[in-house]
Amino acid sequence: MIGSSVFNVLGILGVASLVSPFSAPGVSWFESVTMVQFSALLLPLLFTGRLLHRIEGTLLLLLNGGYLFILWPE
Repeated sequence: MIGSSVFNVLGILGVASLVSPFSAPGVSWFESVTMVQFSALLLPLLFTGRLLHRIEGTLLLLLNGGYLFILWPE
């Protein structure tokens, strides 16, 4: 049920973006690339039995903390 809802939302957004591309004005190129990298890193971690182990979760939290530290305004 949840998977079909996510597919429906992403499908509607995908078709709508083909008709009229939209942008996210508050998101920079660095943030977009970082989000894609985090997603790409998460995929192999979840292939180990679809279970995220404690050390893997700690790694993701540390990387996320470093990312937020870089984004923090001075």
